[in-house]
Amino acid sequence: MDYDEWFVEEVEAGLKEVEEGKLASPEEVAARFERWGVKVC
Repeated sequence: MDYDEWFVEEVEAGLKEVEEGKLASPEEVAARFERWGVKVC
């Protein structure tokens, strides 16, 4: 599989998750960034 095929598959998988309601809350996103040392406003 080349990069373009992989990329399309990843985007399609992400869109499927959105359709299924599998989204991270703003709090979950902020917590992930903070674990990486990024200050979230």
